[in-house]
This record gives sequence, C-alpha cells and structure tokens, in this order.
Amino acid sequence: MHRDYTQGSLINRNITVYEPRSRRKFRTSIRLEEKEWCALEYICQRRDISISEFCREADQDPLRTESSRTSRIRMAILDYYVGVAWEASTEIHYAASAMKPSVGTHALVAGPSV
Repeated sequence: MHRDYTQGSLINRNITVYEPRSRRKFRTSIRLEEKEWCALEYICQRRDISISEFCREADQDPLRTESSRTSRIRMAILDYYVGVAWEASTEIHYAASAMKPSVGTHALVAGPSV
C-alpha cells in the first residue's frame, strides 16, 4: 500500500531522557515524521538499544549543536544513514578498483567527519 506522506504525518511519542545537571531521568515527548520513527526504530534494532537510549545519546552528544532535542535526534538519525551510504559507496569504489586504492583515495577510507 502506498502511503501519502504529504499529509502531515507528525507523530508524538514519549521517551525517557536523562538530565545530567539534576542527574535524574524524566519522560518527555518528541514529534517526528512517520518515516523518521521508522528509521529510528530500524537503527535501534540494528544497534540493539532502546529508542530512549538512542535519544539520550543524541541529546547528550557534546558535538551536536542543534538548538532543540528533537533537532538533535533528527540529525543523529540522518548522520546514521549518511554513514551507511558513505560506507556503501566506499565499498563499491574499492570493489570497482579490485581492492587497489589509487593515489588520493585515502580520504575516502576515513569517511566523513560526523
């Protein structure tokens, strides 16, 4: 069944987060598109962690500069898939070159700085 995602598919769900300053956990809600929830569930399944754990990691990552918790989570989801795509393109590159990296491809091996 084809789904029309243009009709505002934002879904609100509760997660548990940890507040480092108060050192306590609390429940809060985040609002993501249906496709983002599916992507998040897939990532968590692959990493064998809970959605709340993923959200806590994204929220507390000192390298994340997004202004809101939801934005940090969205960008963490996007970063995961960018990393997967990068790895796949690197594998294809090396398979095409018979596993012989040519001069100047060392930057491809390191991947993006995320």
